[in-house]
Amino acid sequence: DSLKMGFGLDISSNLVDAFFKVKDNGVAKDKEWGFAAGTTIKPVADLAVSASFAYANDATPIRVGATYKANLNDEGTLYLKPAVDFTLNGDKKELLVGTFFGWGAEWKEEFLYYLNESTWDYWNEVVNDGFSVAYKTDLADASELYVSFYDATFVPGLNLGAAYRANVKEIG
Repeated sequence: DSLKMGFGLDISSNLVDAFFKVKDNGVAKDKEWGFAAGTTIKPVADLAVSASFAYANDATPIRVGATYKANLNDEGTLYLKPAVDFTLNGDKKELLVGTFFGWGAEWKEEFLYYLNESTWDYWNEVVNDGFSVAYKTDLADASELYVSFYDATFVPGLNLGAAYRANVKEIG
């Protein structure tokens, strides 16, 4: 959050996407730096495997993940998109597993789970039509369940979305 000024480089192709970013806090005295790099490899159609790392404020998070899109009809308008994501940041671990059942054109972001730890907010985002379920755990004692739905096709001119997040221990 304290790093505001910098530059980045993005490279994209059919098989590989990569990025590198450098930022600083914009202060000449007590300069702080941070950087991030990552890549997404697309070895076969509809499969993406990602890895990234960053360094800022003495933290070095590492993230790996994968998504796959399985078409359920010939047109590709019904599909299932499972995803897995693992983040390691010092002693903190986070595993996120989920799936998205979508209908219609896939050109928007999935209404799958939170955008980041502090902003669980989809209402300002354009999303794909579909239903998702995701499970997040710190691999120790904290676990959360995410369920979401979004549709802009059922009633013309009406977009409907709903999201639910619960501590798994509290569901029962």
